[in-house]
This record gives sequence, structure tokens and C-alpha cells, in this order.
Amino acid sequence: MKMNKVYFISCLLIVLTACHDMKVGFLEADQAGYIEDLMVVKHELTDTLGRGFHKIDGEWVYISTDGADYHQHKFGAPWVSTQVDGILGTKPIFINLKSVSSTAGDAGVERFNDVVEVRGDGAVIVPVKHDLPLGDYTISLKISNQDHQYDLDNVFTLRVIQK
Repeated sequence: MKMNKVYFISCLLIVLTACHDMKVGFLEADQAGYIEDLMVVKHELTDTLGRGFHKIDGEWVYISTDGADYHQHKFGAPWVSTQVDGILGTKPIFINLKSVSSTAGDAGVERFNDVVEVRGDGAVIVPVKHDLPLGDYTISLKISNQDHQYDLDNVFTLRVIQK
């Protein structure tokens, strides 16, 4: 009888001490980052076709200028960075903008927050027509899931130039 009480109390203590908040899943972001951690965005795009032969109004014409921005200008395609790589963890994983610093000052940071979007996969999107002040914008991200969080400080730079 005494042995049963000891056994019961031992089991009860084990159960009571084992019941505590356990974190769900895992999150590893020690190696997280962008493949290309710098994106250059222009205010003025080239609106001429690139070097080579192009059919214009039914005629083949040779264009000798470098029109690297022609299609982006014509179709209004936004500037898009790569997504964040190197994150392992229990889904869903959320990536949010933590902070921005800028060589353009507080006005540049305020404009950045109004214009630039950071998607859920960490891709940075800037509309083709924007009014960001010239300069460098360095961003930090917060990566999280249900019970874990990791900060990526100064992980990406957006450089805004005139042309």
C-alpha cells in the first residue's frame, strides 16, 4: 500500500513538472540573406530600344543605343529584388520590414515606407515610377513563425540613382 502511494505521487510529480509551455516548431535563419544584396533603382529610364535590329511600323531598323530600360519603361514593370534565401523552419514563416536607414535622412525613410513594399518572401518591390529621394536605403528584416523570431540587420541595400 505504501509503495502504491509513492508510485502515485512520483507519477503525479512527473506529470506536473512535465507540463509546461513547449515552443512549437523551429526557425533557423543564421545563414539567411539575399543572393544579390544590392538593387539599383533609377528615376529616369531609357525609352529607346536596345542595340540591334527592331521592327518599327513594319520596317526593320538598326538601333545603336543601349536601351536596357526600354521594356521596363514601356510596360511599367516594377523593380523587384530576389527573395530571402537560407531560412529553415516550421511553416508559416513571416518576413516583415523591421527598420530602414537612409543616406537621404528621415524624409527618405518616410517616403520609402510609403512607396516600397516588402513581400512575404522578403522580395523588395519598387514601382517603376516613384519619387524616392536619391541615396542608399539599408533595410533590416524580422523573420518569425509561431514561437520563434530572428532579426536580419542591414541585410539589403536599395540604391536610388538619377539615370
